[in-house]
Amino acid sequence: MLCLAGLLLLSGCWREVPEQPEPTSVPPPTAAPESDAQGLPAEIELEELRLVVRTLAAENRRLKQRIQELLQHTPPDEQSSPVAVTPVPESPEPTEPVMQPASEPAEVLYVNPNWHYLVISQGAEEGFTASKEVEIIREGVSIATATITESKPGQAVAEIDLSSLGRSGLYPRENDGVQLQ
Repeated sequence: MLCLAGLLLLSGCWREVPEQPEPTSVPPPTAAPESDAQGLPAEIELEELRLVVRTLAAENRRLKQRIQELLQHTPPDEQSSPVAVTPVPESPEPTEPVMQPASEPAEVLYVNPNWHYLVISQGAEEGFTASKEVEIIREGVSIATATITESKPGQAVAEIDLSSLGRSGLYPRENDGVQLQ
């Protein structure tokens, strides 16, 4: 670098530039573009908003066109009248299921002797609904009673009445019969 400066100085191409006084007022720096809260320049945000407006305008045109198509296929008498809305009647409170005659007698599917409950092979459809009393039968003799606590189609759960066990001295087991009282 020094060699190049020396050659320029020797050849007379180099000349000193007189120092200029510093300006008294500093020109304002070029303003940075305004940014939104996400740090995007305002121009980009503006362009994005313009794109959204164009998209929504196109969607509005499409929907207006669809409305016109539907109105063309609608009979004239329906076009001028407002659409009647028929209120839907509230459904009545659920009633007890209609009892169907059981094709097979109900029986005990499972017994839990620790928690004193049992599962019955028939449920709500056959009339075995919550709060109903049932008899547990073995060899034609009632050995206990139970109260149904839960019921669904095809199965019910009943809590064994421990005070009823003293009559026969037998505890319910699987395959015992069950009948409504």
